[in-house]
This record gives sequence, structure tokens and C-alpha cells, in this order.
Amino acid sequence: MKDKLKKNIPIIMAVIVLIIIIIGLVFLFAKNDKKKEEKKKEIDYQKYASQYVDKLTKAIIYGKNKIELTKILQTENIMDSDVMSGSDMYLKQTLDEKLIKKYKLDDYVEAGKKYGDNLEKAIQDNFSYKIEGVAENTDDVSPLVSYKSYCYQAYIKDLSQIRVELLAKAGYNMDGSSFDVDEKFRVDDYKAKIKAAEILDSHLDDYVNNGDTNKIYVTFTHKKAEKSSESFVSYLMNLSGYTYENQGYLKTSDDVDNLLVTAGVDFSKPLSLK
Repeated sequence: MKDKLKKNIPIIMAVIVLIIIIIGLVFLFAKNDKKKEEKKKEIDYQKYASQYVDKLTKAIIYGKNKIELTKILQTENIMDSDVMSGSDMYLKQTLDEKLIKKYKLDDYVEAGKKYGDNLEKAIQDNFSYKIEGVAENTDDVSPLVSYKSYCYQAYIKDLSQIRVELLAKAGYNMDGSSFDVDEKFRVDDYKAKIKAAEILDSHLDDYVNNGDTNKIYVTFTHKKAEKSSESFVSYLMNLSGYTYENQGYLKTSDDVDNLLVTAGVDFSKPLSLK
């Protein structure tokens, strides 16, 4: 029996060694798989952020409506004029249906769609962007975006200047004094917006950005879109031309008056469309 046991010792030792080797290999493969999984997670964060920036960019420049835009921005705290595309883009925003009917504003609604389409096309035709890379640390992930966009902010500032001057010529005190924002004012203010868009429609090329491409990091705080609304809104403002040198051409009332005269505005009925 002892002799038989002695003969089997080498076999037993070989089996033990084989088991140890197998355990070692399993541990090694498990460790490598863990490293690969951790590496995969890092890549996924970058991919997630890049894909989200793509969706965000499309919602800003080629979006469907304000609901879609605010959802992907993770906030509803944006101004009406921040909506640059889709059915709710600024020039297409109208009054309540009752007011449209009461004051016979159908022509203004149609004009708003027309000039809104023209402005939206100018914005889209003059836009390009590229994700240059993605920076990542323990807390955040930040795609770096290079972009060249339309000077929309400059357009909006000039539109606002014209709108205020038209209302002043329509008899409203627009020097900063307070007054009741009643139904009639809301209607006339809407008319002034669309009239201003009519005037600027032949000047859309003036707001094309011919300068250099800008860059911005879009930061995902804690690597989550839900925590990053401020960064997304900042990106929106950048794409709208907020950081460009061109911030509008109409600096004074005289600048606006000269434009109104050139546009052939009838000052006896300054809010009327052509």
C-alpha cells in the first residue's frame, strides 16, 4: 500500500500543480477582464458625451420645437429668442389664437413663418462644427467642440432695436418708463417684431460670420447630462454668436431711423406690413 502511494505521489503533485496553474490563469484572466471593463467604461463616458453633444447641437440648429430643445438642454429657463429652429423658432412664435382672430393677424403669422424660414435657412447654411476630442477626469467629461455659426445674437439685437423704434413711432413711450402691458400693446409689440423681421429679411447676409472658428468645452458634471444644464445653455449661447465680435450694427436711434427710411417704412402706420 505504501509502495503504491509512493508511486502516486508524482501524479498527485502534478495534479496539484495543474490546479494551482489553472487557478492562477483564472485569476489573471479575471483581472485582465476587469481592466478591460474599466477601460470600456472610460470609453463609454466619452462616447456618451460626444453623442449627447451631437443631439444637443442638432436640437439647437436643426430642432423640431421648443419642447425638444428644453428637454435636451435639461432646463426650461431659456428666453423665447433663444429658439433658433423648428416650429417654435422666435419669429414663428405668435399670440393666442383668440387675439390673432380678434385683431386679424393672419398676415403677420404668415409673414412670421416666411421670415422665420429665411432666417432659419441662413442659420443652418452658415453652420459647421466638429468634436475635436474629449477631456476626461475623475469627476467630469468634456467634449471639445470647434464651431462656426451665424451671428444670430447680432441679428436679434438689431431686431430688438428696430422693434422698440417702431413702437415709439406708433405712439408708445419706450424711454424706459413703466406702462401697462395690456392686450393692445401685446398685439402691437407682436406686429413690431414681425415688421422688424420684414425689414431685416433683405439684410440676412450681413450677419454671416466670416471670421475664425471658435472652440468651447461642453462639460458634463459628474459625467451626467442631468447635472449639466448650465454648460448646455452656455453652448447654446456660443452657437448663437454670443462671443462673436459682431454684436449688431444699430447702435443709435439715428442708425435705426436711417434703416427705416431706407426700407421705405410709412411712419403714419409704422407697424403695417408691405
